[in-house]
Amino acid sequence: QERRKYGKVGWNVRYDYNDSDFAVSLRLIDTYLEKAHNNGDTTIPWDTLRYLVGEVMYGGRVTDDADRIIVETYMQEYLGDFLFDTFQ
Repeated sequence: QERRKYGKVGWNVRYDYNDSDFAVSLRLIDTYLEKAHNNGDTTIPWDTLRYLVGEVMYGGRVTDDADRIIVETYMQEYLGDFLFDTFQ
């Protein structure tokens, strides 16, 4: 009852994610990282990975605008060069 007066915060809709979504996302990340390493690339295509994981794998099911912002925030927070920073 108390929560209702603040409106919708966080995940507003229950989404039907499953283990295969996670497995395919991991495979995508692994493929891109391995390809970048094998090609000797000095940069990792984080924008592409964020799009594929956040928009294609998970975001395709997100129907609420506030939830879409949450997915985008998680992608920015967890996928980037900062993953390899030793000072974090």
